[in-house]
Amino acid sequence: MCTYNYTQGEIGCRNGGVREEENHAMAASLTVSDALLFATMCIVELPVDVHAKDGSIYTGIFYTACVDKDYAIVLKNANMIKMGNRAANVANDSMKETLIVRSEDLVQALMSVRRGRQKLTSPMDIKSTEARQG
Repeated sequence: MCTYNYTQGEIGCRNGGVREEENHAMAASLTVSDALLFATMCIVELPVDVHAKDGSIYTGIFYTACVDKDYAIVLKNANMIKMGNRAANVANDSMKETLIVRSEDLVQALMSVRRGRQKLTSPMDIKSTEARQG
C-alpha cells in the first residue's frame, strides 16, 4: 500500500519505497487525476455541450461521470445539435432521457452559460458580455 504526502510531495510504500523519479511521476499522475475529478464534480447538474470524435455535438445536463477505469460522462435530457460523420443512434431532433459518452468517443465537454437569449460557452464570451452590460 502506498500513501501520498501532499505537503512534502512524497509517496511512501510499506514494502520499501520507490526511487525519486518514480516518486515524482506518481505524484504528477495523482495530481492530474485529482484535477480531473475536481473539474468533473464542479460541473454536475450544469448544462454542457459535449463534442464527440465524429464531429457530433450533444447538449444536455451533466448528470454524473464514471472515473473508475475508463472515463465516461452521463447527460440527462440530451439533444444532438450537430450531426457527425458517422451514423449515430440518436436522431437529430429527438431528446434522449439519458446519454452515456465514453472516453474513446469524447473530445471535450464545455459548460454552457445562458444569459437571456444568448448562449455563452467560453470565458472570453462571458467577459465581453459582462463588459457590455456593466
